[in-house]
Amino acid sequence: MSAPESQQKLTQAERVAISDEKMLEVANELILEIGTEKTTLKEVGERAGYSRGLASARFGSKEELFKRILTDHRKLWYSYLQETNYKFGIDAINARINAVEHIIINEPNNIKVMYTLWFDSLGHPSVLSEELVRYNTESQQGLTKVLADGISRGEFPSNLDINQFVIDYYSRIYGLIYQWLVTPEVIDIKKSLNSLKKYCELVLINNVLG
Repeated sequence: MSAPESQQKLTQAERVAISDEKMLEVANELILEIGTEKTTLKEVGERAGYSRGLASARFGSKEELFKRILTDHRKLWYSYLQETNYKFGIDAINARINAVEHIIINEPNNIKVMYTLWFDSLGHPSVLSEELVRYNTESQQGLTKVLADGISRGEFPSNLDINQFVIDYYSRIYGLIYQWLVTPEVIDIKKSLNSLKKYCELVLINNVLG
């Protein structure tokens, strides 16, 4: 009779997945503790309980390790965006804002690491800055699609300046998260995001600022 599944020998692919997950977890911890500049592949491997060279062998460079962290975050963010499926008009906008609230509340360290990587990538060309542009573009395109659909359905004003609304919307989101990172004790995420919802209703429903 075969041994219980939990006692069976792990495959090479399973061992790789486990070690990758552990090293990524440690990398996130180090970024929060000492920042991106001081985080090294050597320390990631050693703190995770492996050889000092495993992280280098697995990820190649620190920048590629950070890129993997951002990729994992993108997957996590899109999983939270699932709640926006099959919603239209202002309901879709509010669902996107709710997704922001939920991921900040449920995954605060993930958000802190992601924005730390993004902010540190600004000012010089790199793989991370390319990822930031890609993520920002995808986010803007997603919101643009919701707005264009709302106009075509007659739910949003036909004279809405979509590009400007998208800029204003993400300025508020990114600005809020930046303030939360700097002074979390004075930022009420729920209250601030409810304020954003009211702003969106003024522009998209009442056409006050259109």
